[in-house]
Amino acid sequence: MAHRYTVHTATKSLNFVDLAKLAEDYSGDSSRAPTVNGLYSSIAFLYRCVDVRANLMTAIPWAVRQGENELYNSTGDDLPPAPYPWFADLRTLLWQSEAALTLCSKAYLHKVKAGQRIIGVRWLQPDTMTPVWGKEPAPVAYKRQLPGSTQEDTLPAEDVAYLWLRGIGETVPRSAPAEAASIAAGVLYNTDQFVSNYFKRGAIKATLLGVPADTPPQAKQELKAWYDRVLSGIKNAWGAQVINSDAITPVVIGSGIDELSNNTLTNEKREDIATALGVPHSLVLSNAANFATAEADRLNFYETTILPEAYLIAESLNRQIFRPLGLTFVWMPQELAIYQEDEEQRATSYKTYIDAGMKPSIAAQMLGLNLPEGITPDMLDPEEPSSNPSTLLPVGAPALLPGPVSTEGGGLFDEEVRKLRRWAKGKAAPDVTKFVSLILSDDDKRAALGDSDAAMPPFSATHKAMQLLLDEDDEDDAERVRRKLEKQGSKDIADGLEDMGKDVAKLAKQGTPSAAELNGLRKNPVLVQGVQRLLRASVEAGVSFGIDALGNLATDVDWKLVNKDAVAWARDYAGTLIDQIDDATLDATRNAIANWAESGAPLPDLIDQLAPWYGEERASRIAVTETTRSFAEANRQAYAASGVVAQMEWRTAVDELVCPICGPLHEQQRDLDESFGEDVFGEEMFTPPAHPNCRCIVSPVVRR
Repeated sequence: MAHRYTVHTATKSLNFVDLAKLAEDYSGDSSRAPTVNGLYSSIAFLYRCVDVRANLMTAIPWAVRQGENELYNSTGDDLPPAPYPWFADLRTLLWQSEAALTLCSKAYLHKVKAGQRIIGVRWLQPDTMTPVWGKEPAPVAYKRQLPGSTQEDTLPAEDVAYLWLRGIGETVPRSAPAEAASIAAGVLYNTDQFVSNYFKRGAIKATLLGVPADTPPQAKQELKAWYDRVLSGIKNAWGAQVINSDAITPVVIGSGIDELSNNTLTNEKREDIATALGVPHSLVLSNAANFATAEADRLNFYETTILPEAYLIAESLNRQIFRPLGLTFVWMPQELAIYQEDEEQRATSYKTYIDAGMKPSIAAQMLGLNLPEGITPDMLDPEEPSSNPSTLLPVGAPALLPGPVSTEGGGLFDEEVRKLRRWAKGKAAPDVTKFVSLILSDDDKRAALGDSDAAMPPFSATHKAMQLLLDEDDEDDAERVRRKLEKQGSKDIADGLEDMGKDVAKLAKQGTPSAAELNGLRKNPVLVQGVQRLLRASVEAGVSFGIDALGNLATDVDWKLVNKDAVAWARDYAGTLIDQIDDATLDATRNAIANWAESGAPLPDLIDQLAPWYGEERASRIAVTETTRSFAEANRQAYAASGVVAQMEWRTAVDELVCPICGPLHEQQRDLDESFGEDVFGEEMFTPPAHPNCRCIVSPVVRR
């Protein structure tokens, strides 16, 4: 018997001509797909991942400081000081900011003012804000329109603090983590919707109802009405009905709940969401192998995801809100229990290795100890003090006269004391041995907490033990320090170049990288930090040795100010140097990639061609050259500030390694602002280097 089939979904009946429409209904119409916010509110796994990120962000202790004084601490119960009652709302604002950055890559805060004074900070819903751009890539105002309102307000740019996930766009942030997870979340969303609708239509699969070809239209309509009435809806799903099977032939064409029990697909999409948001599975699911694995995942999550974003938030808040008030917002992740426990375990292991006879520098590197700024592992190894030592502070520390080692935020010793006091706050009888520090001895800790009558020394015994003691009459002292700087700088820069090279290889695996993709590799954070550390440490050491060279000839100079100026020079020059490194590296990379793509050679050939540009030899050449430049420039600035130096004298090592470029410059003298000539690149040189890998120095010519 011939049949005419009608598609029946328990809610509608369609002819074959409508199958395309049916397919659309069952596959999903992209125009009706939920937004990221809709997925966030609908998909439990995505909701939990966003919640984890925002919660852990607000779990980091923080403080607001005014100079060296701490005005407010998130770990205490004190009320915010006048006139800053809005400090009490900062935890909520931080949670909202992190959630907004995760979901839509931007957040906005309204600076409530009385005149020009900020008296409060209020949250602004990101999707209500539209930047108004001027000629420069910076907003000049913001249009704001609340949902459901036709009124549009204009807020001046100076009244709005904005936080963006910066990307390669000038006027738009980069895609939010949740946007990258939206496809995977959409799969889970559609799965949930299918299951929900399946039960709404009585747990019945999509079905073709076959009837004889000569069935009158009216009979077909009656059959459809009967089918809808008796089988639509969950309440009729298991009802018993009697039908004439000779007249109706049902053919199931749709899927049911059994076909959706695909755990592999669900798990893959959850993994995609967690990966996009950078959240370890052990933090959102109970699938960690053990407690240690979960703790390691949590620590790694802080290091790779939460803390980098936290520092981005702090930078934006300080620039736009706190710094204009003369305040500073600082995170204090070291006070988290997970970091204290980790440091305690590593300190115990460190002591075990040292007691067994291992060199401190090796033990510190093996355990990855967090050393204070300016302290490198090799400084932990004891050195024999000379008979007439003069103390050189640890390389990287800008203090030049007796007193605490200074950093931009205060002395290292004072900073460590602040950390200790915050750690001890709220503890009835804090055990100072539980607070891990390479700066403070246990006696220092007790004195800082008022448990000892001993006066706080400018340096602890532990700190002094780490200082590099040099003989003021030994001409190799400066050379020894410079070699330490070069060695560490070479390692840091090599790490940055290697990281950059890995990114190039990843792009090349996917095809020939575009110009935009290669430009996106600029300002590699590992390389930037390595260059900045090298230049700062070099100028600080250069100023210190410049002072040593003058002896007692200039005792009334504010050397801290000189050091500050030298550090400012290093900071400015770092930007120029990084641009130069990036330009040369990417030019060579573009040429190599073009030749590689044209030749059709395998990827390893390209990597071999690029190896010299991303390798240790180039990193060493940069470190040596720029240490020489920074050291000599700092010497020059110290000499100029002294008021007693008339000229500088170019000095070489005067050995068989002296090159024909530097040899003729030996013992030539110039005024402090006078050029020694041109270097190998045709640039005027007021200090060494004269060429790459140059290791010459300058010495002062004192006025008589």
